[in-house]
Amino acid sequence: MMNRWAIAAAATGATVVGTLAAPAQAITLGEIWSGGGTFMTDHFTYSNFTCSLAKSNLANSFLVPNSCDEIKINHTNPSFNLEIQGPFSATNIGNTGVAFIDALISFDVMAKDGSDISNIELAFNGAFEGLARASVTETARDMSGNIIGQLKVTNSGAGTDLQDPAFEAGDFDLLYPVSKLNITKDILLQAGPDSSAEISLIGQNYKKQVPEPGTMGGLLVLGALGAGFMFKRNRQFSGFTSFFPSDNDKN
Repeated sequence: MMNRWAIAAAATGATVVGTLAAPAQAITLGEIWSGGGTFMTDHFTYSNFTCSLAKSNLANSFLVPNSCDEIKINHTNPSFNLEIQGPFSATNIGNTGVAFIDALISFDVMAKDGSDISNIELAFNGAFEGLARASVTETARDMSGNIIGQLKVTNSGAGTDLQDPAFEAGDFDLLYPVSKLNITKDILLQAGPDSSAEISLIGQNYKKQVPEPGTMGGLLVLGALGAGFMFKRNRQFSGFTSFFPSDNDKN
């Protein structure tokens, strides 16, 4: 099964994954940390990067990346303000349990012109074979630590989905606009027996606030949802989530 996945990925996924995964001028998290911890683009400043990795310890499983230092950051793709590049992958050969890798990346972002950020767009090109899942959960906080937005994009199912569609995507308005955000990305890949999951690219856009009539009314409606509100776009298949019971309450 794993060989079939590799061949299919080479045939159908390479155009999407290979082309997008290695644009010029990407920089690793290790290089950002050694260079002072700040990463600047034409319109935004990113700082205070942190990263941690958690992995299963099953035999006959392959989990990538090996360390946070290998994860790449890129800003030269005109489709996104920022890209986080892998590969992130989990491959499980013959184990009855679930192989997983969970990367937790956090950073602060602010517009260089001082404008408030009001909306975030998130996309990723997760692929899977068999009983596997690739997901990214994005949480936005103000600088006091209050959650002001959350979104999850998921690609999973009992079968095969090799970049179909090419990107699972969604966007969400923040509870209120802020000049500086803390972003946390929970990048999770899980693979059941003889299965695999992969992400090579996570794209991000930030929209600056454009004042419109009725904005305050909209904020009041959102505020009524309370601190636990969540905007989601999940792609799930019937009967699949029970294989990963720890995630059922998140979907």
